[in-house]
Amino acid sequence: ITYIGSLNNTKDGIHYLLKAYKNVSNQFNKYKLLICGYSNANTELKEFLEQVNVLGIKKKVVFKQGVSNIEIPGILKQSTLLVLPRPSSLQADNGFPTKLGEYLASGVPTLITAVGEIPKYLKDKVSSYIVKPNDTQELKEKMLEVLSNLGEAEKVGLEGRKVAQSFFNNEIQTREILNFIKTI
Repeated sequence: ITYIGSLNNTKDGIHYLLKAYKNVSNQFNKYKLLICGYSNANTELKEFLEQVNVLGIKKKVVFKQGVSNIEIPGILKQSTLLVLPRPSSLQADNGFPTKLGEYLASGVPTLITAVGEIPKYLKDKVSSYIVKPNDTQELKEKMLEVLSNLGEAEKVGLEGRKVAQSFFNNEIQTREILNFIKTI
């Protein structure tokens, strides 16, 4: 189970992920949680490490900082589930995470929160798995659902890749921007 991004709870909900994973790891102890990213504030990373200790999942959670762009595709492809538990915030509600396109392009099942325009492009259990933001219980339940039905999850991951190819493709987006500029 993998998260790649900034180690920032306000932006990407790492605390929610750790709490949900604790319960998931009790039922699916063969799955580790890999958290790759960077932290602008060492205090936040220390909080996450402390939370891992308090939750009793220290041996099941791996923090990896300094991951290069070259390594990311391989990490994504080796994962069973990619998770992006963005909490509701001004940024999440009015932006679109570029890492979501990378997650989807990998073809690996992706679990995300319904913030911003994400629900306009993705459908729950069709092209991704979607939960309400800030809901640790629902995040946990959806993680369990995915791990309990890996065959179905793989199909959802492949549908997510199709969405990425259709909507998050640089050639298609460039063409749309140029067409828009021509109308001005």
